[in-house]
Amino acid sequence: MKRDDPVHEQQVRETMSEQPESPNDFWAEEEIVLFENNRQGWKEPHEAPSHHLSLVETFDQMYTETSLLTTLRPPLSQGTDEFFDHVKALWAQRARERDPAQPPTELADIRALPDREKIEAMIYLDAVLATVFEWMRAQGRDPIPGLTDWPQTIPENILDKLDD
Repeated sequence: MKRDDPVHEQQVRETMSEQPESPNDFWAEEEIVLFENNRQGWKEPHEAPSHHLSLVETFDQMYTETSLLTTLRPPLSQGTDEFFDHVKALWAQRARERDPAQPPTELADIRALPDREKIEAMIYLDAVLATVFEWMRAQGRDPIPGLTDWPQTIPENILDKLDD
């Protein structure tokens, strides 16, 4: 049966030209899901599925002004680039996971917090830095040249304020 219906012919052409989803599309979606749900992703800070930002790139986009990392003083500020990439990745990963304990991203926002919350932000940052430091040391790396143990970074008198 011959059809002279142009609408039907267009529909047939469109149907015939549709390509089924390729296996590569499925694997790309699977890779994205794995990437977004990998709680250890910070250990590979520059890895990302195609067309996605790495965790380091995500961290860099989170800051429009100045990051909390700019407040670090020696010896912490003398960490290697690899150390800071892992710190940025862990911070970005926790933000992606919507960690309720994570302080604001911008330094100006942290400065606007009440004193107690500023201290909690310092403790949070210290925990992130220490996690990366200890993990890198366990891998045989030297994250902060000259340091073999994580130092106490928050003075006792500051920590005592949390007890008040």
